[in-house]
Amino acid sequence: MSKKNTMEKYFSKLPSSFATQLSSNPDIASAPKEQCDTEPVEKSTPNAETEQQSSKPGKKVPTQKFRNEWLTIDGFECYEQYERDVNFAWCKLCLDKLSIIKGGKSNLVSHLETKRHKEAAAKIAESAAVPKINKLVTNSSKVTEAELKISGWAVENNISFAAVDKLTGLLKTLDPDSKVFSKLTLGRTKATAVVNGVIAEVQHEELVEMMKISKFSLIVDESTDIGAVKTLAMVIRMVEDNGNEVFRVRDYFHKAVELHLANSQTIYNAIVQQLHEDGIDYKKHLVGFGSDGASVMMGSEKSVMRLLKNDCPALIVIKCSCHSLALCASYACEKLPSYLEQLLRDIYSYLSCSPKRSKEYAMIQSILEVKPLKQLHPSATRWLSLESVVKRNIDRFSELIMFFTFQSNCDNNSTAQRILHHLNDPMTKPLLHFLQYVLPLVNKVNRIFQSENPEFTNMYSEIKSLLLILLSNICEDDFLKKYQRQRFSKL
Repeated sequence: MSKKNTMEKYFSKLPSSFATQLSSNPDIASAPKEQCDTEPVEKSTPNAETEQQSSKPGKKVPTQKFRNEWLTIDGFECYEQYERDVNFAWCKLCLDKLSIIKGGKSNLVSHLETKRHKEAAAKIAESAAVPKINKLVTNSSKVTEAELKISGWAVENNISFAAVDKLTGLLKTLDPDSKVFSKLTLGRTKATAVVNGVIAEVQHEELVEMMKISKFSLIVDESTDIGAVKTLAMVIRMVEDNGNEVFRVRDYFHKAVELHLANSQTIYNAIVQQLHEDGIDYKKHLVGFGSDGASVMMGSEKSVMRLLKNDCPALIVIKCSCHSLALCASYACEKLPSYLEQLLRDIYSYLSCSPKRSKEYAMIQSILEVKPLKQLHPSATRWLSLESVVKRNIDRFSELIMFFTFQSNCDNNSTAQRILHHLNDPMTKPLLHFLQYVLPLVNKVNRIFQSENPEFTNMYSEIKSLLLILLSNICEDDFLKKYQRQRFSKL
């Protein structure tokens, strides 16, 4: 029998409190191999040999058996019957098999006085007192709680799990005497496992239980990651009641489902399959559906919305207002010259890719006694996000013309010459001023729809104001007043 199997056998016999202390005590857990690989042999005493020799062959020798009532005797708590052999006892402190065939209880009393048993009991008394056992369990739960909180903090603040390795070491240096920090073993691998296997699973189970008994709305959006894998994000919106008649609308992340195709039938099947796996009767509890305005999601014929409406006829469908406003702005900007947006991107790329050019541009701004400002990155593709970029280019329009004139003449750079040509176009600056005027109007309404707080009281007035301002730029005042009376008097 191997040492490992023997020790596992020994520890399986111990109560949980003893097993915990013995496994953490190197003096006891690391017993000599001779004690673990072989079963202790009961040493024969001279008296026993004499009795064995003097016993007659045909006479039955009386034997003692282990009795459970002995366990109530003071000091006998460390004993128990050895497996199924009633003629032997097991000492849980010495990890020793004791024969009680001849002496019975007296053998156990004698064993309590042996040097080996007293040394084992002394070690247990030092490290395994009952208060310390409870304290050990308490500290262990506190360590687990600390690791859960650190993992949750990393997710909540979008911190890389690689930083958790450094954080754990830092906490240990802040308080070396802390019994919680000193036992932290949280790294990026363990933090990932804690989030995916513990926090995420528990929160998902709690959300599923609420969805089974409450009405909810489903918000979905598809995305493609860096590995070209399409994923469908599912968010649940429901009303939370804290029991004091205080209701709050909450959004919960439900699941990210991988898609092999991005058509309406595949997305619909993925949604339904996930809800069925969670045991949710969506036909009974699903009351709302929200998504962007893509035809796959919101088309009038074959779309996810239409398929869900076939299952839930009373389903309330709401398109994303932010997407709609962005599409309106994009369609309107198609009437602008195509070079305008590219000009803003070329200016940023020309300056950001060269420290030398950036320094020269800052020097020109200093010569003209204006505060040196960097060009902003027009990262997004939607026009509504270019408001700050347009404003920055208008504020430094003269400095840009001077800088690119210098670059075109001195460096003979073709890119600088093209940018300068567009900057000198007589329509460029008026178009930028137009965008500077109209983009903030649309963005103001867009920010209301993006607000995390309810803005129902402001939505109507802001949309009405935007519509009237836009109409006032293209319609006569008499028509505008008449339109306002007809459209808004009944609302």
